[in-house]
Amino acid sequence: MGTVKSKIKARDDTVFGQRFEDLEFETLKRILNIYYQKTGPDDSARDLFNRVKVLEGQLDDDDKRTIRQVLERGDTLTRQALKKGKPLCSICTNRFASPNVVISGGHRGCILRDYVTCKTCAETYITSYMSNTSWERIPCMFCGLALPQESIKQLISGDILEKYTTFLELNPIRNLPNFRWCQNPQCSQGQIHAKGSKQPKMTCRKCSFAACFNHQKPWHNNQTCEEYDKTTNPKDLKAEAASLKKIQKSAGICPHCAAPAFKHGGCGTVHCRCGYSYDWKAAIGKKSDGTLAMYEAGGVQVAR
Repeated sequence: MGTVKSKIKARDDTVFGQRFEDLEFETLKRILNIYYQKTGPDDSARDLFNRVKVLEGQLDDDDKRTIRQVLERGDTLTRQALKKGKPLCSICTNRFASPNVVISGGHRGCILRDYVTCKTCAETYITSYMSNTSWERIPCMFCGLALPQESIKQLISGDILEKYTTFLELNPIRNLPNFRWCQNPQCSQGQIHAKGSKQPKMTCRKCSFAACFNHQKPWHNNQTCEEYDKTTNPKDLKAEAASLKKIQKSAGICPHCAAPAFKHGGCGTVHCRCGYSYDWKAAIGKKSDGTLAMYEAGGVQVAR
């Protein structure tokens, strides 16, 4: 009859890479005190050691690494040493724990790998860039290479994240013939209406606003497109024609989606609702030679 050997796991008697017998009582006490944990006169070295082991499991990687290095050198651990052990943001020069920093501007391809920024500075930079320039290519703040779209989405939040996500969803389809913007002024969504002119009533998938595919206006209830055209006041048609001429003469045309815009003061950068930004002076003077999106409305060309 064989004997059964009991397997007893050896106790891990190390903390921060140091063995129990190599750590002084005052060192253990100092580590706990730095993290505002009280010690008493009746605490033994083993009691403090066990508490430090629990603390080790609660700390972030930056603090663990710094404490290990200080103990290996035999130096005195201080709160200042722990602060210096955290990455330094290259923008605001504050120090942060690893979860709150962005390495190399937010993408692996950055050629300036030693630069680090906190997430707050990264979001501020991207948000500011998106409010002044095109959304199609957002460069790294350090090396200038294009940031991956997924990295951008991880670094922004709130309303700007929602708009950017919509921009990415619509970017591949917004120049297709059957694409239409929602006619609800409070909605920035657009979609493909596959049925086109045959079934012109379209409903926005986001806000459920009903619009006419042909006229690109709110849906004309209880009227077909033909009936709507017949009841349209001729003066309105003339007004639309005059509006077209005004747009052709003085509107700035978005180079990306061909939507017209009028400018009333401000800087020279125009931000189209499609997400694209362009220079106003460069856009002025473009005519309806394919750069201006047009559609038929009761026999009159009306600019969108």
